Amino acid sequence: MTEFLAKRWADRAERVERFGVTVAEQSGTSLDELLDDALTDPRKLEVLARAVEAASRALDEEKIDLLARVYVVGVHDQALIDESSILVDSIRQIEGPHLRVMQVLATHGPRVLKAGDGGQINAWPEPELAAEARTGEALPALVAKLVSLGFVYDEGIGRIDYEPYWQLSPFGQNCLNFLSQRQASADPDPDRSASE
Repeated sequence: MTEFLAKRWADRAERVERFGVTVAEQSGTSLDELLDDALTDPRKLEVLARAVEAASRALDEEKIDLLARVYVVGVHDQALIDESSILVDSIRQIEGPHLRVMQVLATHGPRVLKAGDGGQINAWPEPELAAEARTGEALPALVAKLVSLGFVYDEGIGRIDYEPYWQLSPFGQNCLNFLSQRQASADPDPDRSASE
């Protein structure tokens, strides 16, 4: 049991270290400077504490990097610190499969629905979403959590021939914007990715 606990704390320490390295890289300043800055502002310090705690429990690097990016943007723009706090609290409640569902929802869905303004909406019915996001029968649980956090919504509500059609909310898109920044900076050859 002691070995198990030691391994658990060592893993958490590694995740926190990755968070710190990513924060420093994204901010262009040293981690010490960021910590000193956080100590001067209770709101920044609270967001940092929440982000570090969430990073220590994250199950994948993608979530750790996402938390770091959200924190960096929040501390560099005082107007965004409250929004960053909300986003950090929301991200701490999701994991890789939730992010995968959101990434699929960010693409054009296979069904075209009429919008209230006469336009068209590309949406994702549940069977196609489950297949594309590789969630199996866990999709209802994943979507329920994303709905409760405000990341996604059901475009099918109010339609006569009701069927759930999932869409990414503006809040969910904002979260994915941070994630896409990670993927862009992780690509060693941006010219190649731009041409694909």
